[in-house]
Amino acid sequence: MKKKIWCLGVALLLLSGCEEKNTKQELETELSNQINIDTNGAVAVCTVDDDTNLQQGYVTGAKFAIFGDEKGLATKLISEQLATSNDKELLQRLQDNYKDTYEAMSQYDGYKVSTKITGNKLSVLTEIDYTKLDTETMVGDNESLQTYLNEDKKYTVDSLKAMLVSVGVTCTDQ
Repeated sequence: MKKKIWCLGVALLLLSGCEEKNTKQELETELSNQINIDTNGAVAVCTVDDDTNLQQGYVTGAKFAIFGDEKGLATKLISEQLATSNDKELLQRLQDNYKDTYEAMSQYDGYKVSTKITGNKLSVLTEIDYTKLDTETMVGDNESLQTYLNEDKKYTVDSLKAMLVSVGVTCTDQ
């Protein structure tokens, strides 16, 4: 009888959860409230919350601020991407993956990236200066990016929004 009660207690503990944050809603709400980038002067702000990796122990979210000039050319993008998990090793692996990805992107100039783990959150802050970005080399390495460039091989505000929307991000003009 004691064994059945013990098993029932363990089952209830597992079902109710024992982690700090264990539901999709708690992680999404927490995540959305933690994204704080300066959007002052942005022509569009884009956001996304992604819980497709909840089974692997984390959720992600991001906010993007797109800045442009009077001709509609993109001049800068500032973003913060967050990953929330109670697994510190998983956060470290995610941080390593972000660092590897952005190190590769740094060859195109105009990229500034910083990553930081605080508690159960990984923050990735990115700033891309499109006035310095080497789009010629970028397109040479990835021809599919040509789709998003205008005839002068420049990103426009609309092309950046289209690129983000194509991967599930929601954008709002400011």
